[in-house]
Amino acid sequence: MNRTVLAICVFIALLAPGTEAMAAGTQSKARRVVLTLPRAPAAPEAVWVSVRLGVLQRGWRVLVLSDDGKLLGAISPFAIPAGNEAGTYTIPLPKDAVRHGRVAVRLAVEVMENVTRAPTRSEVEDVRLVYVPVNR
Repeated sequence: MNRTVLAICVFIALLAPGTEAMAAGTQSKARRVVLTLPRAPAAPEAVWVSVRLGVLQRGWRVLVLSDDGKLLGAISPFAIPAGNEAGTYTIPLPKDAVRHGRVAVRLAVEVMENVTRAPTRSEVEDVRLVYVPVNR
């Protein structure tokens, strides 16, 4: 019995699309945001993206993708009372995300597994860059 369950799980895992494939398909259904750094990061700083969310339906999440479609992070608000804003979340960016003093990200709302769309202005209220101190 255990071998049968294991075989079924392996089969399902092989059929499920990978994160990269999902992110690539999401790229065209996302809102592109280009942000300009107000200054170059200092030696002990990293640049992260801060996303302020408005009201989201229960179970929805916001995907933050690089400009070329790689998944940088997913925001899954939990235990937010219905009708309330979901809050502000920060996601680290890879060093190569900053190009010529700018960062481009794509935002998508995942409403069901592998079903995404661009967020409305009331769902993603603000996107900005923040400097975070790091130890190197």
